[in-house]
Amino acid sequence: MRSTYFISGIMVFLSALLLLGCGEDLEKEQLLLGKWSLEKAFRGENKTELLNHLFFEFQEEGMMTTNINNGQLEQGKYTLSGDIIHQTESSLNLDLTLKSLTDSTLVIQTSIRGMPFEFYFVRDTL
Repeated sequence: MRSTYFISGIMVFLSALLLLGCGEDLEKEQLLLGKWSLEKAFRGENKTELLNHLFFEFQEEGMMTTNINNGQLEQGKYTLSGDIIHQTESSLNLDLTLKSLTDSTLVIQTSIRGMPFEFYFVRDTL
């Protein structure tokens, strides 16, 4: 009888943890939605101006638009798993690591062709 209560207690605890974890991803997903314009970027340790007009726009249902590939506008899909944004169905399928996300700023890191990048974005308010 005690083992039944113990197992039930563990199941309730694990279910609560799962729901809390999903809640964090949903909150991040909601914060991520919208258009983000590059404020500054670093290629390795050095500030770079090569990507001055870079933007990401995250939309409902896992759709996104960006110009990360040589300024060419393209649409793709994304999924958010913890702090990783998996960009798919585009010319550059990247994993973007969320370093910071607020209602007005976004900082992500990634590697493009073996070179580390860190991007600082601000939310477009128009």
